[in-house]
Amino acid sequence: MSSCQLRPNHLALGCYEDTLTVRALGSGIVVCLYDEGLKTGGMAYTLFPDSGKEKDESPKDRLKFIDTALADLLEGLQEKGVRRQNLWAKVIGGAKIFRFAEKFENEDIGKQNIEAARRWLQESAIPIKAEDTGDSFGRTVCFFLKTGKVEISAVNNYKYEL
Repeated sequence: MSSCQLRPNHLALGCYEDTLTVRALGSGIVVCLYDEGLKTGGMAYTLFPDSGKEKDESPKDRLKFIDTALADLLEGLQEKGVRRQNLWAKVIGGAKIFRFAEKFENEDIGKQNIEAARRWLQESAIPIKAEDTGDSFGRTVCFFLKTGKVEISAVNNYKYEL
């Protein structure tokens, strides 16, 4: 079994015995894509909703944004033989961590990230199987590719599965 811990603006692909992990997820978004038949999937951890005019930036910069990072994740999975119609998604994150952010409702990056992830998945015809988004606390996310389950650890060591 191999394990990979992702940092912001990264993605990882894996299969069967692999585990993909993100620690201290706040307003950023983690999207897990999974093919149950092939037991193959991937995870993208991004911080910003839309690349907008920056679509032609370097490959590394593409992973900062939900739209371009998810396109790259899908392309990587397809190169491994995964077919789009066999995929489902789990979406995690988009928290509103800082209380002072309430004064800037239109600046709620977590909410914008959630909406951008949902929009990209809908436009790509990839169904969302489960999601744990919003709220005001950080999360640790572990994606087990053997089963497709996602284990989330939140405040006070509270753990649950998606």
